Amino acid sequence: MKPAPRNLLSLGVVLLILSAGLYALGALWLNTNLQAGDQGAYLHLSLTQKHGIALTDGNRHPLYSALLLPIAERDPQFFARARWFSLIIGLLFLGSIAWNEIGVRKDLLSAFLAMAFLSLHLQMGRTLSEIWCEPLLYFLVYLLWWMLDSRKATEALSSNRFLILGGVLTGLIYLTKGTGLQVAALFWVTVFIFAKSRLKTFVGIGVFLLVASPLLAWNTVVYHSPVYSFASTHNMWFDEADEIWYDDPEDLPTLGSYLKTHTPTEIAGRLGRGLILESKMAFQLLWSDWKLPEESSLPASLVLLAFKVLILVGLPISILRLFQGGSDRQRVASRPALVFFLLMFAFMFPAFGWYAQLTDAPRFIMTLVPIAVVLLGRILSSSVESTLQQSGIGSKVLLSGILIFSLFAIVQTASFAWKTRYFPAPSLDPSSERILEEVNQLPEGAKIAFGPSHGLPLWLSRPDLEWRPTPWRIDLERFNRMLERERIGYVLLDGETLARRPYLAPLAGPSASETLGWRIRSRFRSDTGFFILYELSP
Repeated sequence: MKPAPRNLLSLGVVLLILSAGLYALGALWLNTNLQAGDQGAYLHLSLTQKHGIALTDGNRHPLYSALLLPIAERDPQFFARARWFSLIIGLLFLGSIAWNEIGVRKDLLSAFLAMAFLSLHLQMGRTLSEIWCEPLLYFLVYLLWWMLDSRKATEALSSNRFLILGGVLTGLIYLTKGTGLQVAALFWVTVFIFAKSRLKTFVGIGVFLLVASPLLAWNTVVYHSPVYSFASTHNMWFDEADEIWYDDPEDLPTLGSYLKTHTPTEIAGRLGRGLILESKMAFQLLWSDWKLPEESSLPASLVLLAFKVLILVGLPISILRLFQGGSDRQRVASRPALVFFLLMFAFMFPAFGWYAQLTDAPRFIMTLVPIAVVLLGRILSSSVESTLQQSGIGSKVLLSGILIFSLFAIVQTASFAWKTRYFPAPSLDPSSERILEEVNQLPEGAKIAFGPSHGLPLWLSRPDLEWRPTPWRIDLERFNRMLERERIGYVLLDGETLARRPYLAPLAGPSASETLGWRIRSRFRSDTGFFILYELSP
């Protein structure tokens, strides 16, 4: 490629990575709910690890929370700082993609196309601005795929260096998220298929087991299964998402109980509906979520739409040329890398489809999207690069379009970040602050029934306190039996809990204390809601 196109493409890639950071920065400043989604759970796990209470909560794997330990503290500032950790990891992830495409593969156009998608993507912006393990997961999975993407990967598969590094990465991926076990298994299947010395594959598997051993040992001791995860052991077999708010843990479904209580027709129907939902979600991720921040200018939105239409038209043509031999297939991906991606898609997409009945969170299948986008970018690049090699009108139009797109992206994301910079910092409202002060004075190891509610950031309570969500579809009598069975000494009530658990309405009445024989330990009310803390009779 000539110097002028190369320099312009390099500038475009840099501008787009900056755009990704600005997009995420704007989303980061808007992310101020101390208890939104899984964010509070990761902070709580980090504080639990810091106090030596637990390695994992049985659902979230420990690596991401452990990396937050240097900044972990029971203060809203922990939330504020942890957001930046996700942003840094995410930018390193995007930078690694750009480095591989530009520095290793010498393909600036594919780097530009990948960054054009990932830098202006709603879900990627959320990933880089919220406190969850996904940015770390995407990064590690991409690095694992990158290992297989070398043109000499087949020769390297049996080398000690490759096997050790593969073992370390697969172990870290498993320590990051439960999905990592599936990713690790598919990686080693791929290595086994292509390695010249298949027996040496077990060296890498041994390294994986060594890296993952802290979690495997913890699960064995605490949950009696080395690969235990609440999500795969129980959650996958719920019929409704709210079953997670269970009454008796002995009644939680498992694979065995699910197969006994559901017909093959019901199982096939659920999987089929899930695959349809996942397909719709994949379209949303690849098209609808590829958009500028809210309130972007109309010209910028039209530029992005035109770019998307060009991609939509050019991609089928490029794929056709690839299969007809008009493009170099080796430029797209090595065979091991392509097989690994196809295996992940073939096994993980149906698994996410099965889970779609319970949650439609796009971040699950987003694991596959960055690699898919890189592959599609390479296919397009292999067809378009010949245009850039020329000095005619086609090359000039293409380069002008690249420059215009990059400038519009940086201007719109910078405007978004500028508009959100003064959004209020994460903070507690007065009633939440007061009830947390009261809760943190309870005896060591106290058990408290509360929620489900987003009204209180539980991670700001002492790590030794045990929080038990109130069950769904029961009555007050069964609720009392649960309290007695699990030796729960306190019940905390707020507006959201009351709205989601109508059977608790008597607790908000003036005579609740006399009727139940419980003592009202604290009662707070403000413009944002109320809290009532009951202490149960011994």
